[in-house]
Amino acid sequence: MRVIRSFGVIAMVIASLLSVVWVGNAQEATPTAEPGAAQGVEYPVAVHAGTCAMPTPEPEFDLSSTIVVGSDVAEAEFIGITPGPPALAASGTIDSSLADLAATERVIAIHQSAEEYETLVACGFIAGLNAEGQLVVTLQEVEMSGVSGIAFFTENEDQTDVSVYVLSPDAMPATPGA
Repeated sequence: MRVIRSFGVIAMVIASLLSVVWVGNAQEATPTAEPGAAQGVEYPVAVHAGTCAMPTPEPEFDLSSTIVVGSDVAEAEFIGITPGPPALAASGTIDSSLADLAATERVIAIHQSAEEYETLVACGFIAGLNAEGQLVVTLQEVEMSGVSGIAFFTENEDQTDVSVYVLSPDAMPATPGA
């Protein structure tokens, strides 16, 4: 039941964030993605000590860079009538318990790119309600980047699994016709 409830909350949060990003960027140029394609933005994701305004330069834990959700699945295909901006995702396992992660001031940071690593586009404090070994952190845009998201931390014995979902105005939607 906890899993079903968690997925319901995840779906509602992602749908809400998608609608905000899509409506806010509806007047942008028409996407030029190939039919059926979704073009993502590779944002490096990492955990840093410090705050969103002053994170440590070197991360304590690196996660993967973002990819378009589903783009790593060979059989994935576009469904639906009207495309929206794709969600981007990153994940990884941190060699630290959730309690230890939250014991000192830390943030999960979404970086502009590997080349512009010092520039954050979204960030959130690793703090909040620990609900049966799960913590949900909102990722707020930095410097009007238009990038936002949500991070899920799940206890896994002495480690923590992290799933990050990012919404970006720079990600191109999948389009019908593949």
